[in-house]
Amino acid sequence: MASVLESIVFNPAIFRREINAFEDLLNSKSDLAERADIQPFFKANKHLTAYLGSLYLNIAVATEICFEFDLAGDFRADILLGSRKANQFCVVEFEPGEQDAIFKKQPDRKNPEWNARFEHAFSQIVDWFYCFEDQ
Repeated sequence: MASVLESIVFNPAIFRREINAFEDLLNSKSDLAERADIQPFFKANKHLTAYLGSLYLNIAVATEICFEFDLAGDFRADILLGSRKANQFCVVEFEPGEQDAIFKKQPDRKNPEWNARFEHAFSQIVDWFYCFEDQ
């Protein structure tokens, strides 16, 4: 299935409701599942999704978004967002929001170790950059 960019005109009033809903989601439980909680939430809250672009230095609030964006047939990003007019885009990959999602404690070590799921997500992003460079 081809990835299609969807145009969005940012609405601050809708964004405010969506950011409040995001706060409610974050406060609803200590662990959030990627597929059951995070992905459906952002798909249902497109103005908040578009605002993610403002966190990237060269993109303002996104004017186009696409969920499950196909990257060269081998990879899929959870979100592609940005501006076609400015030719600037940001790729987003979600992971579960769990207590030990980034670091896991090691019983005999003072410092924690990277969680295997985080390492996998990071290597996936490295693969994307390799793909982009190869294109």
